Amino acid sequence: MQLMKFNKTACGVDFMLNVLDEEQLAALHPYFFAQPHRGDCFEILFFERAQGTLYLGEQKIVLQDNCLVFISAFQLKRWDVQTEGLKFKVLFFKEEFLHEFFADQLFTYRACLNFLVSS
Repeated sequence: MQLMKFNKTACGVDFMLNVLDEEQLAALHPYFFAQPHRGDCFEILFFERAQGTLYLGEQKIVLQDNCLVFISAFQLKRWDVQTEGLKFKVLFFKEEFLHEFFADQLFTYRACLNFLVSS
């Protein structure tokens, strides 16, 4: 089983949060694996256009336009997604991000700056 590892510089900024869209993510590596796999970070996916299914642990999630999906670190997942016409953004972050940056009074500023840089 494959383990996808977090890369804090994947979006071009050395930060503990990555914000990538479908084109940026595809340039790095395939994301929607049909084989069961896990990631070592949390993921929040904002689908603008989507068609398919996410098998997350024992749960089947039908993907559709304008949906939001939260995935915990090390959660077993498998994708059955129509990649043509797919439009989304995904946030990747490690647990340390939550501990460090939510305690940081400048968190909002830094997070917005990172989002603007990656958009």
